[in-house]
Amino acid sequence: MFGLSESYERTACLPQLQLEAWEISEEKYLNEEIPVIRNGIPEFRKTIRTLTDTTEQQEM
Repeated sequence: MFGLSESYERTACLPQLQLEAWEISEEKYLNEEIPVIRNGIPEFRKTIRTLTDTTEQQEM
């Protein structure tokens, strides 16, 4: 039962983390590596944004 309880607590926290992540402005993402919780998977927006910007520069 311990594993089930631990899993439930972790799942219960996710919606609050998602709300906090979406409330952070885009500018802040560019300056700091803030983990964005999406479907329970943390992503680092700065890393993703940097790769996107690099690709756009190469296309130009």
